[in-house]
Amino acid sequence: MLHASALLPLALLGGGVHEVRTGDAPKYSPPGLRVAAGDTVRWDASQRHPLAFEDGSGGPYDADHERTLTTPGKLAFYCLVHGAPGGAGMSGLVTVGDSNEAPSITLERETAEPRDGELVVFRALAGDPERLALRIAWDLDGDGRFDPHLGGVSAVARYGPGVHTVNARATDDLGLTADGRLTFTIPAPPAAPKPPSDASPPAAAPPAVTNADSAPAPTPQVHAARAIRLATVRRRGLRVTVTAAPPGRLSAELRDLRGRRLARVTATARSGTPVTMRLRAPRIRAGRARLVVRTADGRSISHPLIVRA
Repeated sequence: MLHASALLPLALLGGGVHEVRTGDAPKYSPPGLRVAAGDTVRWDASQRHPLAFEDGSGGPYDADHERTLTTPGKLAFYCLVHGAPGGAGMSGLVTVGDSNEAPSITLERETAEPRDGELVVFRALAGDPERLALRIAWDLDGDGRFDPHLGGVSAVARYGPGVHTVNARATDDLGLTADGRLTFTIPAPPAAPKPPSDASPPAAAPPAVTNADSAPAPTPQVHAARAIRLATVRRRGLRVTVTAAPPGRLSAELRDLRGRRLARVTATARSGTPVTMRLRAPRIRAGRARLVVRTADGRSISHPLIVRA
């Protein structure tokens, strides 16, 4: 027949020895531990880290100190130089027996303004009243199921446009849990501009045309040097002249071969009057580029350029 104590976990039988150490950093390792009644705890105390107990049970101690703890409960300790009662600074806690309180957890998003398809970084801020290590599990798609393969205080994922929910769960050494939730929105990308309708009325003709009702819309022309020296773009800018443009707002953009915009300028065109704009692009590099001009009636004109160093 088995003795009753043989059915108990080894940690609850008592008689074990545990160590709380100090190092170069002002903190205890571990900051919290759970022991069985009858276990012995040894503290690595010194003149640099004198040991004190919140219940005033002796000390402070400036040399290694040990105690055999027989009464269930909690024993808080701290460094007289680098800590203070209440868990401040260099401090720790020994829990004798199965006294336990539930952990706490909150979530924060480290990526400030995530966009469609961008990696979003999350962090769990979790704490345990017994100051013991916690297990963190994540549910990154908000379906209520925590992925056993996703652990640790941080996690990353990609999301499309819409409202999303992320959950995380903290579990302590005796199985008590706490859940945290974070909801955020990924904005939809801006809609592409609609092409001009074939049924839209033609743009007004310049005053120089006698019969404006029957004359076709003017075809804008762009004049720009095909080869631009880098110093010219940086100091004086690129001079762009648009002729025969319909009245309204004009824009000129300088883009690289990947389509990234390097410079942009706008102006207002008047009937029959050429418009001259100057583009400045201090970050442009030698190579091929493209000038894109958009007129008030929705048309765009693309002009290749060569930037020489």
